[in-house]
Parts: sequence; structure tokens; C-alpha cells
Amino acid sequence: MKKVILTVLSIFVLGLTLSFAHAIWIETSHMGKKGVAQDVKVYFGEFGTDEISKASDWFADLSQFELELTHPDGKKTILPFKPNEDHFLAHFTPGSDGLYQIALHKVSREIYFGYKLDYMATAHVQVGDQRSFGKQSLPIAVRPATAGYQSGQPIDLSVLIDQDLAGEKEITVISPNTWTKKLYLDKEAAASFTPIWPGKYLVETTVTDKNKGTFNGKEYSVNYHCHTYVLDVK
Repeated sequence: MKKVILTVLSIFVLGLTLSFAHAIWIETSHMGKKGVAQDVKVYFGEFGTDEISKASDWFADLSQFELELTHPDGKKTILPFKPNEDHFLAHFTPGSDGLYQIALHKVSREIYFGYKLDYMATAHVQVGDQRSFGKQSLPIAVRPATAGYQSGQPIDLSVLIDQDLAGEKEITVISPNTWTKKLYLDKEAAASFTPIWPGKYLVETTVTDKNKGTFNGKEYSVNYHCHTYVLDVK
């Protein structure tokens, strides 16, 4: 009987872990052209297993997010979006050369088994050759050194936390076939990996703290921050 109870509890905890592993991420082409509309898609689910939630089934109020577009000159605009089956769809048309940043930041109004969930996602669109990162608008940010990614060629990454380069942190890379690799940032907050297969890779950075608090009238014991960045490897 004890074994049965333990088994049931293990399955229950595993289920919580799997559902908790859901994340929000942004997909868009890394390269853009002036005057040509750019599609931006936002997903919620489990990237590594293709368990993607329908736009109408997102947890709590997560679908009530904002998409902030930062132009190369630093100007910021909010992108409108609409539901489209398993994602939300937005568009923008680059008007000049430079690096565009799309950022999403959403804190769930619901506490999930003691966790306060703070989701972030970023994407960059390169137009022309100029690549200059401005001030980051999110507490956590991933910066790929280049805009184009090829299988068999190393990809260099850096991570910022609260505007500062974050050295000696762990990040996770999930490949198109669910292969997962842990990367460890050096003291300069840099890491590199070489993708073997073409397809989309998710770079995930998480930060947790156990400073208890109250949010929307509910107590939480863990403040969970998750940032994602998708690399489209050719």
C-alpha cells in the first residue's frame, strides 16, 4: 500500500514538474528587410516535446501580455496581436536599418503551487549590417553575437541580468529533436555551443529566489523568473 501511495505521489509530482516546465517564447525571422512586413509569433507550452497550448487555453491571464518593439533609434512601440490557433500573431514593418528588439514580460496573476511565475521572452531582427544592442528592457536578456545561425557553426551567447553581464550562470539549450544541453557562462557571461541539426533551438535562462511574499492576495514561497530566446538554425 505504501508503495502504491509513493508511486501515485511520484506521478503527481512528475506531472506538476512537467506542466510547470511550460514557457512562453517568441518566433520570428532573425533577418528582416526595410519595407517588408515581419511576422511575430508567440507560443506557450513545452518546447522540447511540441506540447503547445492553444491560444484560448493559456494558463491564468498569461495571454494578456504586451509585445514591446524597440527600434534601432531607441523608440518603443507596442505591437497589437491576435489569437491564431496555437499562437498569437503580430506584425511590424522595419523602416530603417539596424537591430530591432521584441520583448515580452508577463507575471501570472495566479500563484502556482507556491510559485510566483514571471515569464520573459526576447527576439531580435537584424535589418542591414548595423548591430548595436541598446539598453535592455527586461530583467533577463540573451544576446547572440550574430544574427545568422548555421548547423555545425558555433553560436556565441551572453546573458544580462538587471542590465549587467551575468557570469557563472547556467542556461539550457533545447534542440529541435528534444536533445538538451546545459551551458555554463564564464566570468564574462559568455557561452558557446555548436548546433548539430537545423531547426529551432530554445535558449532558456531561469532565476529563482525563495523570498516569500504575497501577490494578488496569495502567498508564494518561490519567485520564479524564466527567460526564453529562440535561435533558428539553417
